[in-house]
Amino acid sequence: MKPWPLLALILASSVTAGGRDDAVVLTAGGDVILTRGVAASARGDWRVVLGGLRDALRGSDVTFVNLESPLTTRPKVTVGIDLRGTPKAVRALSSAGVTVASTVNNHALDGGAAGLTESRRALRTAGVMPLTANVAWRAVRGRRFAFLALQDDGRPWPLRSVRAAARTADAVVVSVHWGAEFRDVTARQRRLAADLVAAGATLVLGHGPHVLQPVERVGQAIVAFSLGNLAFDQDPPSARLSALVRFTLTSSGWVACAVPLQLKQALPVKSAPSAAPGILARLALKAC
Repeated sequence: MKPWPLLALILASSVTAGGRDDAVVLTAGGDVILTRGVAASARGDWRVVLGGLRDALRGSDVTFVNLESPLTTRPKVTVGIDLRGTPKAVRALSSAGVTVASTVNNHALDGGAAGLTESRRALRTAGVMPLTANVAWRAVRGRRFAFLALQDDGRPWPLRSVRAAARTADAVVVSVHWGAEFRDVTARQRRLAADLVAAGATLVLGHGPHVLQPVERVGQAIVAFSLGNLAFDQDPPSARLSALVRFTLTSSGWVACAVPLQLKQALPVKSAPSAAPGILARLALKAC
């Protein structure tokens, strides 16, 4: 793959020498739960969860979120917080146009291995590609995209898979669950990001801290260290600052911009004008 510079700019247009617009737009949001306060706000109509984002998501070739709720009828088997949701809640994603969801995080196994299998099946049936630690391929506007999802749980990462994908992919997108909750970027995140980029990742989508962290250039790749929360019921004010980040891949490189959001009753809405500058500053991006 050729090196691509990071430009934190708004893309006006991208036309190849042949006159064909082949820019690929990937819009990414952060952590989504489909239970607890989010379910309460939905009041049985899952379409309202991300319904306010439909216009912002329209026109994206790929739309990504990190799904923290395994969608399963299986009983809870883990200790601690339970984020299981009903399989019917997948409509919250599909109705908004979400096409890709990470299913690798610290709550993926709340319903056990069988529950995770059921959740991934529900996603596929709804037209949402569940990301796993195995590389998944998708052709987007004539380009080969490789996707996979990883979690920083202390075990070695399958960097061999990233290297293999990088040999033939036009873009390698890695979703990563990492970092410290409600904190800034850690030194460990930076080390792991460097490892992923060295292996061939070109876009890293981070989640886990539940707060927004910067989008930065690391080597020849772009790393979004944390996309924060997109639909979540956490109390800290910083956890209620949200965004959609729009990454656009053209023949000359990546560009990125952000749509500032805030969480109201656990659901995303357009940010107040007074909050937008702070949200953009956290991401180190300009507004779309």
